[in-house]
Amino acid sequence: MDNFEIMKHLIKILSENYNYKVEKFLSKDGEEHFWGISRQEGYNRVAMVFLAQQNFSRIDKETYIYRNYWEYNSLEFIKIIISDDSIWMDKGFTDELNEKVIVISGRNERVLFFTYGEESLALQINEILQKKKKYKRKNTVVFDSSAKATYILMSLNILMFIITAFMSKNFINSDTDVLIKLGAKVNSLISSGEYYRLITAAFLHGGFIHLAVNMYALNALGPLVEKVYGRTKFLIIYFVAAIMSSYFSFLFSSSVSIGASGAIFGLLGATLAFAYKMRSKIGTRMVSNVFSVIVLNVIIGVTLPNIDNFGHLGGLVGGMLISLALGFKTINNK
Repeated sequence: MDNFEIMKHLIKILSENYNYKVEKFLSKDGEEHFWGISRQEGYNRVAMVFLAQQNFSRIDKETYIYRNYWEYNSLEFIKIIISDDSIWMDKGFTDELNEKVIVISGRNERVLFFTYGEESLALQINEILQKKKKYKRKNTVVFDSSAKATYILMSLNILMFIITAFMSKNFINSDTDVLIKLGAKVNSLISSGEYYRLITAAFLHGGFIHLAVNMYALNALGPLVEKVYGRTKFLIIYFVAAIMSSYFSFLFSSSVSIGASGAIFGLLGATLAFAYKMRSKIGTRMVSNVFSVIVLNVIIGVTLPNIDNFGHLGGLVGGMLISLALGFKTINNK
């Protein structure tokens, strides 16, 4: 939020939920007004005006107090300063301050400073701002900048599917001949020297649903594995798992095979290896959870047709072994 949005949000929440009413406060020259809120508490009144840093001394506080003084036993006037910079407070400002002030950081959306006696209001304002930040994070799709390799791999898979769909003239189901032409795993062609198919097969998909399921899984697992092992090791794990998946399929299955699921099983294997090696620090629950996911996927693979279970097994084994060989980053290695 920018400073104006912070002010609007605070005025909205405080007026709707804490019985404040919105007011305008005039500048000393009478040519400008500033937004604020006030609340009557018996015979006492609390008034808050929201100001930018440069307008701190421009508000006509004295006239406001004079006009309202006779109606109340006491009138508390608080200046809420929304600033992008807290340096101004270090220049003797707080030493000579004889006013009630709460300073909010516009950049970090939190209370930076408050004068004595304003602890309760400062905490209330801070709580409102933190709830707003949590809501914004919850409802905003954020791409993890530490997972660039994951998003690149997803982009390549999606690009290859678009090419496949265009050549197949079908967005829902891919044409088998097109898949073979683009690099599907075909045993006879690999035996004749087309070894590149051990890799290219992992970037091809049989249809939109096939792609969507695999990309969902890659997006769920990839950022974690990339963060734990680092970008370079993550890519090594992914491609080794993809090759091992195709190789196992080549050894034990004569069917044409495609898909990123073998490489994704490799990421599951890497996650299981990490969870097992770190079990003394993070507990055994993560090991159980990852193992449960693997078992569930094996059961699905056995019960549903056209699933390359040998490919999944090869990816899982390859990912686990290469991740154990490479090792993962630790907190001290960041």
